[in-house]
Amino acid sequence: LTSLFYLPLSLPSSPPSPPPPPGSPCVPVRVMTNRHNVEVEELKDAVLSCIFFTEVDQKPRIEWKKKGKDVSFVFYNGKFKGPFEGRATIDGATVTLKRVTQEDAGEYRCEISAPQDTVSLGETNVTLKVLVPPQIPLCEIPSSAVTGSVVQLRCRDQQGIPPATYSWYKDNKLIRAPHHANATYLVNSRTGVLEFKAVTKEDTGQYRCLASNGVGQSKTCEGKHMTIGVDLNERNHMWKLTDLGYKCSSLPKQHLRCTSFTNDFILMLTPQSMA
Repeated sequence: LTSLFYLPLSLPSSPPSPPPPPGSPCVPVRVMTNRHNVEVEELKDAVLSCIFFTEVDQKPRIEWKKKGKDVSFVFYNGKFKGPFEGRATIDGATVTLKRVTQEDAGEYRCEISAPQDTVSLGETNVTLKVLVPPQIPLCEIPSSAVTGSVVQLRCRDQQGIPPATYSWYKDNKLIRAPHHANATYLVNSRTGVLEFKAVTKEDTGQYRCLASNGVGQSKTCEGKHMTIGVDLNERNHMWKLTDLGYKCSSLPKQHLRCTSFTNDFILMLTPQSMA
């Protein structure tokens, strides 16, 4: 008898995936920063971070540039250039600028060139804002004004970054912004204007302004005294009415309130009323 043996037949398997072509990138050069916007107080150090990863090239070329009217080199060919020479350091590709000023503010670009990589160039941008505390503000405070007139006190600082906000003080007491529509004065903390719609003798006092922007110390101008006097026409009326037995006091907008034992009236002063 002849024995028959059956051998299992194996089906051919799918061909393996072809290997990637030589030189195809696994991790191409990548460049990033952990802070795209850097804010630093003036005369302090600023860190402009630049982090990179390459595929093959272990010694890529690192360059930093600053954008402006023209693009200028900050770090090139292994050295700092121009105003950055001697006042900046580099660690990897991260740059530290020492004691920054307003001249250093602007947009910077970190460029990494890795010629041995398939994707050979990467870059990232960092914007530097240099914060400046306010200087002593310029205050415009009239030394005198007449009752009933519109008076503006002005305060401004042109150096602070970000722009300052302003507070006014009378006799060292904060003048708070009014919260009702019929207030006799207005305070604008953004423009630094304190406006009296119609000053009275009670507004006489020493005024000063404080500028602050959250950077460094706030600055104040020297206090100046403002005297509110009675208008000559108004004074003449008061004298005449006093002689007639009335007691008069000033009201806004050239008005007088006069009282006696039998009368109480308000007088509006006009050139004709003096005739």
